[in-house]
Amino acid sequence: MRWGFPGFEKNKLIFNARAEGALEKKMFRDSVRTKRILVPSRGFYEWDSEKTKYTFERTDRKPLLMAGCWNQFGSWQRFVILTTEANESVRGVHHRMPLILDPKDAWVWLMDDGQTEFILQKTPGPLEKKSDYEQISFSFLFHKEEPL
Repeated sequence: MRWGFPGFEKNKLIFNARAEGALEKKMFRDSVRTKRILVPSRGFYEWDSEKTKYTFERTDRKPLLMAGCWNQFGSWQRFVILTTEANESVRGVHHRMPLILDPKDAWVWLMDDGQTEFILQKTPGPLEKKSDYEQISFSFLFHKEEPL
């Protein structure tokens, strides 16, 4: 499968769909109803307003199970990842995040058409936030007991 549904503009792809409106949007409605998938990932990343990149992973280091859907476009099967409002772990960096499912909800997402709307409203659990860039503090260089 390839990531991204063809957009309305030529050569533009749509990579994500808002979970809260996916059943209302013509582009995603049938896919969410009948072609649900899980997109496993070690983590995902977002940038904050200062352009600092953060990586988010499960605290137990197990793979994330992101809710998605797929459809056939010409000879290609293509998918999008569903997003939701950011949970407490992500909110300080970005207002949206992938809809990450607990393993107990994975089978329900894939197989139980009657639970689709319920799953679309779930809030993902806590994640660990990491950055390749750490704020440098020079306070460790100086001790109160030692003169400059």
